[in-house]
Parts: sequence; C-alpha cells; structure tokens
Amino acid sequence: MKKIVNLLLFFVILIAPMSAFATQQDKDLLISIAGKPVWVNKNSSISSELTYKNCFSHLYHLEKLTIQFVDLDNHIIVLEKENGEVLNWEPTKVKIAKHFLSTIPKDIDHELVMSIGNLFYWKDPQEMCPGWSDDVWNEIKKQHVDIGWNKTQCLLSWGKPEDVNTTTTAYSTLEQWVYEDNNYLYFENGILTSIQN
Repeated sequence: MKKIVNLLLFFVILIAPMSAFATQQDKDLLISIAGKPVWVNKNSSISSELTYKNCFSHLYHLEKLTIQFVDLDNHIIVLEKENGEVLNWEPTKVKIAKHFLSTIPKDIDHELVMSIGNLFYWKDPQEMCPGWSDDVWNEIKKQHVDIGWNKTQCLLSWGKPEDVNTTTTAYSTLEQWVYEDNNYLYFENGILTSIQN
C-alpha cells in the first residue's frame, strides 16, 4: 500500500484555489500532464524564495516524480516518487501556482525544456545532456561542482548565478559567476577553473 505523505505548503498570504485564476486552456493543459514525469529542481528561484525547499527537503535534486493528477478545485497536485510514495502538494499561494502553470510547456513530448529557474524539469536532464559520466551526474544531484566542468554542468548543479562578470582578452574569455553567500565560480573559455567559497 502506498504511503500518503501530505506536503502542506503553509502560505498565510493570499490563499486561493488554482481554478480561480486558471483559464480553460490552463485547465486542459493541467489535465494533459497527468502521468507525465518531472524532475525536481532544488535550484529554482521560486523554491528558494518561499517554503518549497522546506516542504521538499527530503527529495533530492533532479529526483524523478510522476504527476498523478491535478485537482484544481482543491488546489492539490499529486506526485508519485519512483518508490511508489505519493506526495500531495498544495501550492495554495497564487504566485507558486501561477509559476507552476507558466512553466508547463505546450508540447511536453516534443519541446526541449531545460529552464534552470523552474520548479521542475519537464524532460530528463540526463537525456538532454548525454555523454556525461555517472560521477558527474552524482555530483550534480548533490549540488556539487568540480574543476574542469563546463557551464551547463555548473548550471544544473548550482543554478543560475546572481551575477556574471566577464573579461575578454586576446587569448581567452574569463567569467566570474557570483552566487549568494560569497560563493564564486571562475571559468576560462567555458571551463570551470576555480571555486571560491
């Protein structure tokens, strides 16, 4: 029997059902995503802004979930882990629910979706970026970075930087990626050469 885990997002400000602002097109789109897989993005800008990280803290970065169904009237999105555990996610804050709606691609089966800022990836990042070793993927899932990585690997692991400083010389392009808490990544010609934290 599947264990039901209620992941309640306790948003005190502006609670409203998704059906209150969802258009018919949005509702049809939500119905169409039932049974679709998603991959957790713990680097999402919306996840760090609100309580998503706390509610999803037991999930790992890039963990695969399946959307079982979306109940607009009761504003519940039911997700299933690969081990069969069912998660009832209640994105009752309008900003979160609207963000979720806005990130659903119109053609999930054919559109390459790799937005670093979304709550979920709608395509398997490992399929979108083939050829990387299991060691690289394991580090990305732990949200670690390693010297010698390319920029895409670092983006998948740490997310978008807050700022990028670029220096171009006759021989190379140098970039400093600035993250919160005084964390920095340094690239030379697109390859990570230094980590400062």
